[in-house]
Amino acid sequence: MVAKVDASLLNVFGQVTWQPKSSYFSSTVENAPAELAADLTTQLVVEEQSEHRVEQIFIGSGLDSFWDNEESTEWRLLANIFNAVGFSVENIEYYDTSNLHSEDTVFATLEEIIESGVEIVFSFDERGELVDQLGEGLQVVHLPDLQHQLMSGQAKKNCYQQLLSHV
Repeated sequence: MVAKVDASLLNVFGQVTWQPKSSYFSSTVENAPAELAADLTTQLVVEEQSEHRVEQIFIGSGLDSFWDNEESTEWRLLANIFNAVGFSVENIEYYDTSNLHSEDTVFATLEEIIESGVEIVFSFDERGELVDQLGEGLQVVHLPDLQHQLMSGQAKKNCYQQLLSHV
């Protein structure tokens, strides 16, 4: 028994309805494989680009030590704030400024941030070579230090409000 499902129902669940392209079933079979390969390649590139899109960038000293570590109180605090603001962790990139020991690494990081296409960078550092360079072309939003946020409810509130104002 074959059940027919309405195409609009499939679209609700994110499924793409398949429809044959008449040009692939024409009498000129020689061109079909090349056209099909080009369509598939384009589709794969689009899917790869849509999978990981950077929406927010955070910079700060020591971020490597706790980022994405569920046992860390700093990470739990940040994850809670991200969740409250509506940021998706999968679309956030971070750069630990304590790892930028030379001008070359600063400029390489600067190029990566610019190429990501974001217009706002959130910084836990008040000063630094990367922060200064970013400030020349992008908006840099200074957030309260995480250690300060762990001890002060007002600092957490300030961080939340600053992030929320840039959503």
